[in-house]
Amino acid sequence: MQGEGAEESIVSALLALQGRTDLIIVCRGGGSAEDLWCFNSEVVARAVYACDSPVISAVGHETDVTITDFAADVRAATPTAAAKMAVPDVEELRIRLRQSRVRIIRALWSCLERKEERLEYLQRSLSAARMYSLTGDFRQRLDHLSDRLDFALAEELRDRRARLDAVCGRLAAVGPRATLQRGYALARSERGLVMAWDDVRPGEEIELILGRGGLRCRVLDCIEEKESGE
Repeated sequence: MQGEGAEESIVSALLALQGRTDLIIVCRGGGSAEDLWCFNSEVVARAVYACDSPVISAVGHETDVTITDFAADVRAATPTAAAKMAVPDVEELRIRLRQSRVRIIRALWSCLERKEERLEYLQRSLSAARMYSLTGDFRQRLDHLSDRLDFALAEELRDRRARLDAVCGRLAAVGPRATLQRGYALARSERGLVMAWDDVRPGEEIELILGRGGLRCRVLDCIEEKESGE
């Protein structure tokens, strides 16, 4: 397959095989670069690429490379190598199949072993003893936090009580009871506190509030306060 019209012949052959074969081998024996030049043409490369069946390219010797090699699905070094690709040795396929089966089984067993180890680890982690240990740790932590909370509340209560006692002491120091304790008294009538001599009338009953207890008295006389200098 060379010379004038070789490209058209190759394209016609490829078109004739469309939908009629499971595999196409485009091959030629060795030759010069000019002899193999038809396999470098664009029309042949496009025809190979457009084939609806897998294409093996085996043009020339092992060192020969053409554009058809890149357009095909697979490149074979020689036509003989292409034939071996197209019709592989059944026994070799059986051997490879058995090897693949062994690798798959080993991979599955390895995966199962890892899963089993993981399951055993989880069982140990979730055992009753482990759960009791974790519960004990959490309970101890909770007791510690509870003690700290009780201590903090007690400290806060003591601080507030001390502040309240201080406020009560200051109020007592400026309140009327401290004054009454020094011998003074408050006079109160039915109309309220007696602040001046004319707040009551002779014969009226009043109440004297003392530092300890009180007295109910009757007014004998009202003494007007004299101005200074009189």
